[in-house]
Amino acid sequence: MGIAASATDNGTDMCHSPCSRDDTLAATAVKGSASTSAPSKGDSAAIREESPSSSTASGFSTRSGSASSSSNNLSSRDAPVVDAQAAVADLLQNYEVKPWNSKDFQQVRSLQKALANQGRVELMKSLSAGSFVAVKKMPNDWATTGHAEFRRAHPKSREHPWLDICITKFLHQEGFPYMCQPLGVFRDRSSTYVVSELASMGDLFGCLNDSQDGLFCLPGPTREARIWPLAHQILSAVLRLHEMGIAHRDISPENIVLHQEDGLIQARLIDFGMATFGRQCNGSHGKCAFGAPEMHLEAAYDSFSTDAFALGVVLFAMATSDYPWSTTKPGECHIYTFVQANGLRSFVARRRIMADKSRRLGDAMSTTLLDLLVGLLAFNPDQRLTLGETCSRVTGGGSVFDSEWLQTQPQKAEAELPLQD
Repeated sequence: MGIAASATDNGTDMCHSPCSRDDTLAATAVKGSASTSAPSKGDSAAIREESPSSSTASGFSTRSGSASSSSNNLSSRDAPVVDAQAAVADLLQNYEVKPWNSKDFQQVRSLQKALANQGRVELMKSLSAGSFVAVKKMPNDWATTGHAEFRRAHPKSREHPWLDICITKFLHQEGFPYMCQPLGVFRDRSSTYVVSELASMGDLFGCLNDSQDGLFCLPGPTREARIWPLAHQILSAVLRLHEMGIAHRDISPENIVLHQEDGLIQARLIDFGMATFGRQCNGSHGKCAFGAPEMHLEAAYDSFSTDAFALGVVLFAMATSDYPWSTTKPGECHIYTFVQANGLRSFVARRRIMADKSRRLGDAMSTTLLDLLVGLLAFNPDQRLTLGETCSRVTGGGSVFDSEWLQTQPQKAEAELPLQD
């Protein structure tokens, strides 16, 4: 049984139904450059108002910019300081949309619905380039012509497609290595098309649920050895994003895609439609299983710290093909209530492995990985591990890159991954 298992609780087995996908890209990363045919002067103000490699033995690529310890983490002192907020605001006023010509693309198949953006994701072949691409197709009455108009038309939307488009283009311009290349934004009379490089292996959510994929075996030493390089990439990716002054706010397995190139597996972040340039935030963002507890309080919270919490849930899922809870909203998940009262260690000791009910997670998970998860999933943000950011004020319980699990790569002979052809 995979990560989307049904919920039961007999006092010993503590299973649940994690949140379903929400506008995820099952086999692709759909991103594009910022665009509109009629730039609005209000876009710049709107965005400001919104925001107070090397290879490994396992077949994963660590890619440039990854960090092995807090002493050599990417920091704002290692690269030119870029005002990401100003740069994205400028893109909102100087983007280009091209006419969509259906003769330039050959549709292969529909990948899935993009529910939050009222559209769908298509696998297409670019006839000019001769390569497969991912195309997010959204109706024009939803996408509108730009960020400011979108905010006026959809004031209650948590998703902001033009912010996603602009941040993606900015990151590409800055050489951010953990992303899919944007290939353009196009429009016809009815739809807006965001075209990007295809992530060949799909999203992390799909890989966790695909028992035939070969990436994830049963929880234990071999699995930890396999996920270590990928976990390193993902944590490094978000660290680098934070050092540029951007909080993602919707980190989940659905928003991390995997791409195989030259025999190496690379992790890439997607979907920046909930991202912010503000360190202090209010309100709940992201998927319910990944939201830090402080999101449900009235007080402002640190967006970098809530990203770290979400990464803890992602890492838990990578290690177990399971979620620790379905939501952190008080009173809505009995498992979360149990962990609040008894701690994550007690939960892991009781929890049965989803695919092997004869074993418990506590018997399969290393103490060093559990220590890291306890640190990332601390309910008190003042005690939570950080990514060791240096670009601004950081509080918490130390850096993840100083953890023993990340400092020492698990050694396991059978950890070699059966890579795709």
